[in-house]
Amino acid sequence: MLVTRVQSTSMPVESTSVTSKQKTAVSEASVSASSSSVVVVVESIPEVASTENAAVVVYPTVWTFDRWESWKKKLPWLICRNAKVGCAVCCDAGTTQTVKTGVHISAEWTAVSVEAKTARKLKEKIYRHRNSTAHIAAENILKVRQQDLLKGVIIDADSHYFEETSRVFRTAYAIAKMDLSFTAHRGLLDLQEANGLDVGKVHKSDHSCSKIISHISSQMKKAFCERLKSLSPHVAVMLDESTLYKKSVIAVYLRTRLVDISESAEYMLETNYGVTNVYFGLVEASEGCTAKGIMGAVECEFDQFKLNELLLQNKLLIAICTDGASVMTGTSSGVATQFIARYGENVEAFHCLAHRLELSVNDALKSVTATNHFQSFLKSLYALYSQSPKNQRELGEVAADTETQLLHITAIFDVRWVASSFRSVRAVWRNFPALHDHFRNASLDLTRTSTERAKFAGLLKKLTTVSFLTDLATMKDVLRELSSLSLKLQSRTCNIVTGFSEIDSTITVLKAMKTAGGGKSTMKVLAISATNTFKGVPLAVGKPGINAGQFMAAVIDELSRRVNGKSTLLADLQKLYKNNWPPVDSDELILFGEESVTRLAKRLGLAARPVVEAYRKYKTQKGKPQSKLLRLLAAAETYPGSTAECERGFSAMNETVWDKRSAMNVNTVSSTMFIKLNGVPVTNFDPYPYVRSWIAAGNRQSTSWVTGPKAAKKPDIHQTLVEKCCM
Repeated sequence: MLVTRVQSTSMPVESTSVTSKQKTAVSEASVSASSSSVVVVVESIPEVASTENAAVVVYPTVWTFDRWESWKKKLPWLICRNAKVGCAVCCDAGTTQTVKTGVHISAEWTAVSVEAKTARKLKEKIYRHRNSTAHIAAENILKVRQQDLLKGVIIDADSHYFEETSRVFRTAYAIAKMDLSFTAHRGLLDLQEANGLDVGKVHKSDHSCSKIISHISSQMKKAFCERLKSLSPHVAVMLDESTLYKKSVIAVYLRTRLVDISESAEYMLETNYGVTNVYFGLVEASEGCTAKGIMGAVECEFDQFKLNELLLQNKLLIAICTDGASVMTGTSSGVATQFIARYGENVEAFHCLAHRLELSVNDALKSVTATNHFQSFLKSLYALYSQSPKNQRELGEVAADTETQLLHITAIFDVRWVASSFRSVRAVWRNFPALHDHFRNASLDLTRTSTERAKFAGLLKKLTTVSFLTDLATMKDVLRELSSLSLKLQSRTCNIVTGFSEIDSTITVLKAMKTAGGGKSTMKVLAISATNTFKGVPLAVGKPGINAGQFMAAVIDELSRRVNGKSTLLADLQKLYKNNWPPVDSDELILFGEESVTRLAKRLGLAARPVVEAYRKYKTQKGKPQSKLLRLLAAAETYPGSTAECERGFSAMNETVWDKRSAMNVNTVSSTMFIKLNGVPVTNFDPYPYVRSWIAAGNRQSTSWVTGPKAAKKPDIHQTLVEKCCM
């Protein structure tokens, strides 16, 4: 098999010597020359420049003009510039050819610099070039161009060489999908060779693995943007900032519809109208984590895949959701303000509801100072067991003796979500007997120092009081409701309407709990007042702790304050949901919400009247929504309720960039994460389209050429001795 690679050139050729058929686009063809088959890869077609300067000599000086014209009629591919001869066919098909068996096109013919001292010598050079394998291959390329074949590289996917490159691509894809180090690439390929598979001679290094992953990710992202272009759905952007290798990075997520409106209404309802969150990229704020720097980095990422053009032309961007940092939400020059100025006034800016909840809880804790002692005690427990394996082991032994299901005690009210604080409080509640026994045993353990024994005695005294248990029950009741709310706000299906609805429901529950004097756990504590014993542990009275009513009121007030000022847009969106409609048999239902639907349709660029009529039928006929209304309902689902998806992206980033891994470029991390989060399972991955685009971009196949001998490595004598004993 003779493999010829033709790369691109910017060398202009004479327009009078190139036919229109030779300008037809092509990518690659399989041609045969003599007894060998030649595979030629063409990357781009050079532009043809006309010779407009009459002073330039347009024929070789060793010939006359008439002789030159006669040769041009016989061999139309001949061109001349400055009295030197070249080949239009080779220039049009590509210049340099790198061939595995050593066949090359002379640079003189592609650079139009062939000359000779005599007419005879020039004729011999022309005949020699005309009969060359490379020139014949280039002529066949132009013939294939006339057939208007695929624009990308056309390679026989069943060929042996193509399959070798595909195996390399599958391996690199699996490495990205499973968060393996790029240095594992060579070892996995060597393993496949040991199992009898041929994986070629090149693309085995960690650098090749990184390059292949970046290429696959780029092609996947282009396919995603093409899908958006065909669907023209409304889009919301979710942004959050973090740090990677001491660099400011921005996680960019898109919330959009990925299902065609033509799908059945049942399918649309089952898939949340096809709306979901999609990781788009991790971009570096190279100009600093300022509003201008963040905006420029995000726009640059959009421009790279022509997403900016799509959003601007069709006005598809309808919302931006951030974590509430001042650089994001600043009213004068924040990122959200710049997005509105850039993409239109119909873009709505939202502060993440999950972050609002966290801020509300923190503000409530600050306003009720009695909670400080409770927080301090739980932080002491966390430090006691997280920093000492001995204490953790002893607690586990005590828990086994008391048949207590031991739960892990985590930090409380730290940077994590409020659900984590609830798990910590619940762990103390369930581990109560085990904690009591461990504190008592440790306070009497003479092998410990007097300081340690005194510390455990103090913890035991604090733990075994009715006031602490009451505080624990109050926190457990409140945090249970807030934890449930937090998880709902973090859900991928949460939009701005359902998010506010869940917050309102939680506020109502907390008010009812305050009126009733507490929740389920508080009632259990009140029930033991006669015996002052909890789970077999005797309790003392202790000093008064947290005022439950005051704490609940603080949480309700802060949460209500954070969600006040609901916009007209939110009120209009709420009219689309059935749980906000009047009773079915009331006359009010017929015209209910039509003004809101009209405003929404105009805001989203939809025809108002057909949407209103479809909305009216949807209300009164109790049927499935019509296609005219589905686009509006999908847009309503697109308005995001939180940026929790960005936080999940940062968790994925931390799994990708672990401490034993070498530092990577931000773009490489982003590409790896795109495959990991958006790619199909490894078993379903089809590498062939990516291999074709890889070769079309000018990259080598895995069998491009045989590499030189490997450098001899000095054997590890110790390892050799061990291997001999173990095998």
